[in-house]
Amino acid sequence: MSLVASSLITVNTSRDEGYEIQLRFRTTLPNGILAFGNGNTYSYILELVNGRLNLHSSLLNKWEGVFIGSGLNDSKWQKVFVAINSSHLVLSANEEQTIYPINSYEGTNASHTSFPTTDLGGTIPNLNSYLRHLTHTPSSFVGCMEDVVINGQWVFPFDTDNKTVRLVNVEQGCPRTEQCKPNPCNSNGLCSDLWHTFSCTCTRPHLGPTCKFNITAATFGHENTTNSAAIVDVAERPRRSVRTIVDISMFIKTRQPTGQIFYLGSDARKIPSNRDIGDSYVSAKLLGGELHVQIQFNGTPEAYTVGGNKLDNGYTHLIQVIRNLTLVQVKLNGTEYFRKTLSSTGILDAQVLYLGGPPPYANFSTDLNYFKGIIQDVQVSNGSQVMIVELYPLNEANLALPPPFGDVSIDRASILKGEVSDDLCRVQPCHHGASCRNTWNDFVCICPRGYKGKLCQDIQFCELHKCPGNAVCQNLDDGFECITNMTFQGNEESPLAFEFQPREMEKIDDYQQTTIEVSYRSKTGGTLLYVQDGDMYFEIAVFNDQVTVQWRLSSAELPETRRFHKEMADFDWSTISLRVQDGSLEGGWKGWDSMPDPNPLIFAPVDQNAFQHLFSGQFLIYLGGVPPHVENSVPKGTANNGAKFKGCLGEVRVGGFLLPYFPDIEVYRDNMEPRPHYTLNSTKPEEGCILCFQSDCQNGGTCSNASDQYACECPLGYAGMIVREH
Repeated sequence: MSLVASSLITVNTSRDEGYEIQLRFRTTLPNGILAFGNGNTYSYILELVNGRLNLHSSLLNKWEGVFIGSGLNDSKWQKVFVAINSSHLVLSANEEQTIYPINSYEGTNASHTSFPTTDLGGTIPNLNSYLRHLTHTPSSFVGCMEDVVINGQWVFPFDTDNKTVRLVNVEQGCPRTEQCKPNPCNSNGLCSDLWHTFSCTCTRPHLGPTCKFNITAATFGHENTTNSAAIVDVAERPRRSVRTIVDISMFIKTRQPTGQIFYLGSDARKIPSNRDIGDSYVSAKLLGGELHVQIQFNGTPEAYTVGGNKLDNGYTHLIQVIRNLTLVQVKLNGTEYFRKTLSSTGILDAQVLYLGGPPPYANFSTDLNYFKGIIQDVQVSNGSQVMIVELYPLNEANLALPPPFGDVSIDRASILKGEVSDDLCRVQPCHHGASCRNTWNDFVCICPRGYKGKLCQDIQFCELHKCPGNAVCQNLDDGFECITNMTFQGNEESPLAFEFQPREMEKIDDYQQTTIEVSYRSKTGGTLLYVQDGDMYFEIAVFNDQVTVQWRLSSAELPETRRFHKEMADFDWSTISLRVQDGSLEGGWKGWDSMPDPNPLIFAPVDQNAFQHLFSGQFLIYLGGVPPHVENSVPKGTANNGAKFKGCLGEVRVGGFLLPYFPDIEVYRDNMEPRPHYTLNSTKPEEGCILCFQSDCQNGGTCSNASDQYACECPLGYAGMIVREH
């Protein structure tokens, strides 16, 4: 049986004592009267309250009645059973059950627990006299019922032969269409299924039956219009209603860090409502992009700033300032960020509301104090009644709105309807032929290929220039570099030589180079880096993943050596990192200096000026060995220093500058003026990283995976790294 708000089922039974009713129902409404039992002395009411089953009767010594179940308005069938005898009451919902004792009074007999007439549904007669016993006003049931049995008597729809049952506005069956799928509410409104219809709970600033309307926004300070403010003369009744409690909220959107948002309080143009209280107000403005609230009662000004929340980012924010007697609260986007007890209390004389600017008599009324941006959906409440300020009225027929807070006066030339952006593209801010697109009070440059940045002012060099070979291009702020690996077979006639090229009109001495990074991979080793000036030199060598750093920074000194190594040699890619600072050489594997407590693997005092002289760019830097004219003069140690390097070199940097493996003519092919850089002025080795060399394999061995494995693959009967063993 389908019931609406005007439905009624009346069932008369003749049981002399005790009472039973059972039924099944389904609905989506949280509240509704299911049954009302009327006896000669007592009555009961069974209803759905917030999705729970509630039975209330004067037979119970329980003011709010008995509750059971939860979420019973989920549109599924729910089973209900009630039994009452002279001593107890049983109430069950589906699988839950509760038993509760009933009152026993002198003179009470079994007939007091019988209820000859039972009404089911919404429009129940003779109910008003019972409502005084309830703590709430019940609602009519809307939904379906079935399997109704009262005192053993079944209730069938349209059973015309049964004179004890009367049905009014009851439909056979249970026709039902889901109301919220798909969601009929616009703008992400929350849909509530009311069985045969629906309701939408709209989020601000949206409103209307389906949330398709919204309070019209207004643009303040468009194209830097000054003195752009709206004035609301507060009506008498609203003014009185917010004397001790006021809750004012609105949406704002701006990119300007300063500006008066609102002022609510005394009006210097008018006679004070009470001369004894003086000027009083609640106001809010932006300072440094943060909300700054000012309050004054009884002549005592107070100010509070909600720090750490920038509101000038071009996004929409809901601001809310609440004064409740002695308490002030500030909320941003629904979250409370501030709560404080006022040091002074008093009455708020809300004669006028200024939006978008300060009151004209304020001593800080400069252009900087006018708000530039959007204000929308201004609401003022006293905690029980909401009033609104419409800067541009909706004028929609049949749309119910809260009452107005006062009479609005605006200059429509300086306060525009809707969200209107400044035209920032009119000054053509984009560089390099980029196209400009206005966003709200901002702009976006659509950069052509090879450019980036807010104004397309930065060059993406790697989009415009291609590196030689298989090198990877890396953008720099003022140029680019080409990164690759190179293989040294250990039989090159001479190492790679690099010369520093400063920018034109700059001196080499202008560059203080105090750091060295070398990435390598090798199973044998040799000299990685070498630089020399006469008797002075600095060398980095490696053998078996042990690094040797050797230097002589004065002809009067003997060479010094420091070593460090891996805990376990893995012959994989490794990066050496050295630096000289405060007269000390420190070094280790890359990353040691970024640890919370840096602990270098080598440490030695050095002549920092002499070191910087060697790496000032005046002298060639060699990679992969030492030049032939000095190799016999280099003191030999146990770590292959002075030997030709055999293996792979990756990125090598001195003072942050890359030592490239290509000459300038291959890198800067477009007549581009390069940044300060090192240039290769010798023949380059083979690009890529080769670990196994076919010339090393003996007895028919081959390099099967030369880029990943050092060892040769031996024919049957041979073994060893180079197929030497038989």
